[in-house]
Amino acid sequence: WDAIVSDDRKLWRLLQALGIPVLTPSALLVTFAREGTLTRSHAMNALVALSPLVSPDEYATARLSLDALKSEKKSP
Repeated sequence: WDAIVSDDRKLWRLLQALGIPVLTPSALLVTFAREGTLTRSHAMNALVALSPLVSPDEYATARLSLDALKSEKKSP
């Protein structure tokens, strides 16, 4: 596996100490949207569904990243 997805802080610290890559669910959504695995719209809808489960900072960061993808696609 390339990485583990988790939002558990204790698990994050353990995995990082072991050198295992870890992502949050919202970061995974942004990554999938960047790579084209998900449309930006689908990723945004999934992020909104996750919003009660993630911190406001995490949500805002992911939202800005997804909004930036929309802007990038409009640029020549």
